Amino acid sequence: DGSLWLWGQNLSLSQHVNTSRSGANGQWNGGPQNYTAPIRVEGVQDAIAVAGGYGGYRRFVLLHSNGRLSRFGDHDKGIPIMQLRSLEGVNDIIALSSGAKHFAALKKDGTVWTWGSNDSGQLGSGSTTIQDQPRRVVGIGDVVSLAAGNDATLAVKKDGTVWGWGKSIHAITSKGLNVTSSLSPKQIPELKDIVAVAMPGNGYSNGTHYLAVDRNGRVWSWGLNSHGQLGQGTKIHDIVKKPAMIKELDGVTSLASGLAHSLALRSDGTIQSWGMNSSGQLGNASGFDSAFPVSVVSGKVAAEKNR
Repeated sequence: DGSLWLWGQNLSLSQHVNTSRSGANGQWNGGPQNYTAPIRVEGVQDAIAVAGGYGGYRRFVLLHSNGRLSRFGDHDKGIPIMQLRSLEGVNDIIALSSGAKHFAALKKDGTVWTWGSNDSGQLGSGSTTIQDQPRRVVGIGDVVSLAAGNDATLAVKKDGTVWGWGKSIHAITSKGLNVTSSLSPKQIPELKDIVAVAMPGNGYSNGTHYLAVDRNGRVWSWGLNSHGQLGQGTKIHDIVKKPAMIKELDGVTSLASGLAHSLALRSDGTIQSWGMNSSGQLGNASGFDSAFPVSVVSGKVAAEKNR
């Protein structure tokens, strides 16, 4: 029905929401802080996507059904966090993603627009200047999907190639030279026929990991592998610079990644996971990390293909 609901840590929202529809909220030091039950954001009836978190801060961006964007949260001082404000400068948005300190949006025409912090070039603007408003990323078009993450952004083009900008992406220049990071879009080598990518929205300071799924349902990974989050059967603290296919994992339709673990949804509805498992995030009834994909216990959902 296009409504928007929030729950979780540090959401002191009682003066801005209709609590009669939300259930009880948690208490901390005598005041509302953590909402343990969903809270409806009033006045939103046309939401189709929301992105936020922003490295632990309460900063969110809402995508409306008409392709316009609004923002709410701790973007502006002195404004209640639940007060929606129109985000001007871009429209016709069809996809939205949030990184640790920045946002990325995909327009219907295949262009990418970014804004937020830019200390590592994650906005793709060719500089490290902060942008408060969305601006088009120059040098890339025909994009069909994207992922913003830990100081970097990835984009999949219509031709199945993957491009990235920001920190530790390990790409190549137009002349074939290898680069670790880039302030503007560069192609990620070894990848073709890709349909979607994933990366943690907030990762380790010394690097992050990246995932890509191709049209045949095979998964490719590269980046930080300290807990086996690449699914390659190894655990190393060095950065894996070239994408490699995860063996014996097929039929994948979509991907997701956390701080140091990864998830894959297969076409039969089962879920595979690998990487860090200190808090049971692999869902396999074990507290041990896994460098290989393992089955999520009783994990079966309706799979939606990216094709």
